[in-house]
Amino acid sequence: ANPVPNQSLTYGYYWRQTNSIGTPVSTLDTTDPTTYIDTGLTLNLNSVTGSEYYMLTTVSNNCQADAPFVTITAPDPLALTITSICDTEIVASGSGGTDQLTYILYNSGGTEIGRSPATFGAHTFSDGDNNNLPGGGTINITPGFQYQIGINDANGCSLNGNDSTVQVNTPISLVIDENLNIDLNGFIYQDSQLYSKDINSKSSEIAKEKNVRNKISESLKLLNSKLTNGLIIEGRDMGSIVFPNADLKIYLDASLEVRAKRRLEQSNESETFEDLQKRDANDMNRAESPLIIPDGALYIDNTDIDMSDVVKVVKENLMLQ
Repeated sequence: ANPVPNQSLTYGYYWRQTNSIGTPVSTLDTTDPTTYIDTGLTLNLNSVTGSEYYMLTTVSNNCQADAPFVTITAPDPLALTITSICDTEIVASGSGGTDQLTYILYNSGGTEIGRSPATFGAHTFSDGDNNNLPGGGTINITPGFQYQIGINDANGCSLNGNDSTVQVNTPISLVIDENLNIDLNGFIYQDSQLYSKDINSKSSEIAKEKNVRNKISESLKLLNSKLTNGLIIEGRDMGSIVFPNADLKIYLDASLEVRAKRRLEQSNESETFEDLQKRDANDMNRAESPLIIPDGALYIDNTDIDMSDVVKVVKENLMLQ
């Protein structure tokens, strides 16, 4: 720029907003009558979003001129999701930021106990892995304790570990004995505690969890292996997933209205038609072990028949086995 002698020249970077001059974000004045060359003006971009920058020149008589200077494309904001938490493993998925991400693992006191190499995509912290810290050592993930995850991008932008606190679950111990007592981590549950509205309302949500279904399936198969006189068991995936090779599989059905009426009587009117309808929808549409009619199953619709008729049909089919 060649300023008019004895006039002030201001250089200002500003946002272009709807074709109007925006607020300068950085300025520098000079009264040097000779040509001014900018060699040290630094623009602070710590909190900007993507936009177009212009160079604005203003002289003392308020005449102004501007020209395109630089277009800045801001990265997406950093985001972090914990995708899986197991007994000794935490899987985190980060996005946004610039270039590769570094994942940082903190203990509940905020002390860094491990970090990942710079990477694209998700990262898994596992107990016993190299901690990649200057002092060396391995990562220690203990069930029952809380941990925090943070991420940094290539430009040093970070999402603090306090933004993502996770509880590592205590391993589940589930034992079903020959008397059908259910022992969960040392506590024995009675039927009256399991068949309640509160349990039924949550069962279809919990049933979506693959790890839970696998644990229950393993326990039931272990129970069956200990029995010498066979097993009769009911459940919405017993014939399709847990015991697909059962001697006799039965899919017992009825209209929603009839089932809701029976459920109301069974639960002392604590469950409603809507409760049953919601549970059906959840079980039929879940990704893990959805409610289906198993291959080779005996289908019985007992909407208009009583229990004795159902027992008769089942006995007749058992005789054929």
